[in-house]
Amino acid sequence: MGIVCPLGYPKALMPRDVSARLVAQRVRNRIIELMQGLEGGESYLRTIGVAEWINGFFDWMPLNDEEPLSNSAMTEAERQAVSSVRELMIQVAHESKGISGDWNEQIERLIATGWIRRTQQAGQNTLNLMRSRGYFSEDLEESEPSTR
Repeated sequence: MGIVCPLGYPKALMPRDVSARLVAQRVRNRIIELMQGLEGGESYLRTIGVAEWINGFFDWMPLNDEEPLSNSAMTEAERQAVSSVRELMIQVAHESKGISGDWNEQIERLIATGWIRRTQQAGQNTLNLMRSRGYFSEDLEESEPSTR
């Protein structure tokens, strides 16, 4: 059966301390996934809905201007590109507060604003930039991404 920790988790799943660098690498990888979602445009929005499309983005991004985006695993160009997308998404979040209706009505109303096309293009550009470097390991500290 293997070694089990006191909480009942197999040893391989036991929580462990990770370095700030490894956290930065993982967050950068999650940001790439966010950009993939934005790149999906209307199709992605229709899959997850308006609330998750907006709120899911801010699970990995600071919402307030007082919280600058900083990540040691990102280049300055990546930080600037991601910050630009973040600014767009802050505008979407503020302007979409009045969107009401059922699931499909909310989606159609958000699409009608034009925000989906703008964020799709910005997300795609940022994704291309970040993918050009690749993905970092989720388990080992790296100075540069090892997976393309």
